[in-house]
Amino acid sequence: MGAITVRYQKGTNPATTEAPTEPGTYKVLLDVAEGDSYFSETGLTKDEWTFTIVDPRVAVTGVEVAPDEITLAPGGTGTLTATVKPGNATDKKVRWSSDKESVAGVDQNGKVTAGDEGVAIITVTTEDGGYTDICKVTVKKVEPEPGPGPEPEPEPEPEPVRTYTVTVKTEGEGMATASRASAPAGKKISIKATPAAGHKFRKWTAANIVTFKDAKKASTSFIMPAKNVTVKAFFEKIYEAPQPEIEPVDDDKIILAWWKVKEAEGYDIFMSRCNHGGKEITPKLVKTIEGKETFRWTATGLKPNKSYKAYIRAYVADKNGKKKYISKSPLMHVYTAGGNRIYTNAKSVKLNTSDGKIKKGKLTLKVKDTYKIRASVKKADKKKKLLPDSHVKTLRYRSSDPGVATVGSSGKIIAKKKGKCNIYVYAHNGVNKTIKLTVK
Repeated sequence: MGAITVRYQKGTNPATTEAPTEPGTYKVLLDVAEGDSYFSETGLTKDEWTFTIVDPRVAVTGVEVAPDEITLAPGGTGTLTATVKPGNATDKKVRWSSDKESVAGVDQNGKVTAGDEGVAIITVTTEDGGYTDICKVTVKKVEPEPGPGPEPEPEPEPEPVRTYTVTVKTEGEGMATASRASAPAGKKISIKATPAAGHKFRKWTAANIVTFKDAKKASTSFIMPAKNVTVKAFFEKIYEAPQPEIEPVDDDKIILAWWKVKEAEGYDIFMSRCNHGGKEITPKLVKTIEGKETFRWTATGLKPNKSYKAYIRAYVADKNGKKKYISKSPLMHVYTAGGNRIYTNAKSVKLNTSDGKIKKGKLTLKVKDTYKIRASVKKADKKKKLLPDSHVKTLRYRSSDPGVATVGSSGKIIAKKKGKCNIYVYAHNGVNKTIKLTVK
């Protein structure tokens, strides 16, 4: 037998020979002098073991004051009650205080004494944990009740209130409703338009006696005039946008290729240099492609090593041969060839499908579900940078039918109603990936 040193260690803290008193789990270490041994009457033969000190205290988790608002006359009193949670908390002591003693003071038993007129906030604070709650105290003079007066003259019978009708009509594919079928003048009438699948709401119209809060919003309102009213909701078909992809092929040339729009009879191409030198440059019509079979055009005579922007409008011709635009592509940006030292174009877009939700480009959601798209861009030149977000965002998103599902600028999809649509993820020059979405 020889000398034994007992040490105690909590977690990764250094071991100490002082016996612990704080709650926690401790490891007991036995240090035996070299050449010595020890014998335990309890049968312990290891050089170390553990034990736990349990905290018998029950901590406070909150406090509530009742009532949370009182009104007193100057000089009046009231009593507040504080309930500490949980009910079996070890330390239920609280402190009372007022932010305006001149208006309302409070003692440590919760008794409030009113002073000057005004508003004061009484705060109760737990000793354990510092949890708080408040009561609003309003001090004001109480007006005396008026004595009985002479019998009032009988009120004349009110004139019957005249009401006017609200008629709702539609043009195009969709439904529209009003909050009331009839109402007196001055009453607020709420109206709502719901487009059919593949369609979108365009506007509300009515006779000039009605002023809409916002005639371009599907859900809006107006104040009922002293006349019968007919309002009409207009819907129009959603046409697929001619999504373009732009590829530089030479110092002064780029190729624009775009998706076919089934109903289109031609396409107008708008293009310009990107904004530079502090000047806002608006793309101008540079080419009209007539017919339904051409979806590619080469722009020439451009400046090398410069950024350009372009978009495409699909059109049909009315009975008089006048163009009617039916859809517009997003605005695309591209650098011409010529060896830009800093920037490069996007080569491709890749979807991150590691969560298993997107399978073979298809995604299924339920109504009201959301999904965050994760995607990345592969650069044409790995050593160079893409255009900065201040110029154009690296990735953008759009939905072929916002009535079925919308997608925000951060790539968050929100399923609106049952149906199918495409969600497009595209880079600044139009290279893209398509997610085929089904909402059940």
